[in-house]
Amino acid sequence: MHRMFPAVKPGCPKCTSANADFLHMIWSCPLIQRFWGKIENELAQILEREITLTPRLAILGITFDLGGARGDRILVGVATLLAKRDIAKRWMSPLPPTVKEWRTGMDWTAKMEERVYVARGCPKKHTRVWGKWWEFHGLVSTCTG
Repeated sequence: MHRMFPAVKPGCPKCTSANADFLHMIWSCPLIQRFWGKIENELAQILEREITLTPRLAILGITFDLGGARGDRILVGVATLLAKRDIAKRWMSPLPPTVKEWRTGMDWTAKMEERVYVARGCPKKHTRVWGKWWEFHGLVSTCTG
């Protein structure tokens, strides 16, 4: 950003590191790493297994290496997509995104996807992807899958 817009300071607005390239801003900044770590911990609790977020998984969205059920991989893919969205929303802010806003996005997405799955006549697919999320957060789905 500094090279394109010299008025923008060259350092990271979150940790003030001089190395504020793209990878730093979305992955290696200590404040962003804390955010990713909290998401990793929550996903591990929800899926009841170890989840290690790597740049390949979190940034590129390559979930195949996770193994496990397809629904779990889809859930992790959506979770990391929404985390990246939250990071982008606060790109130049000194504050990192919060897990609370990420959860709000996940809840909203789960509800919208529920409508899509029900409209398509396949609520069981919604349950395979989102069932563990709903259960963990005490939400109620209209899908009976």
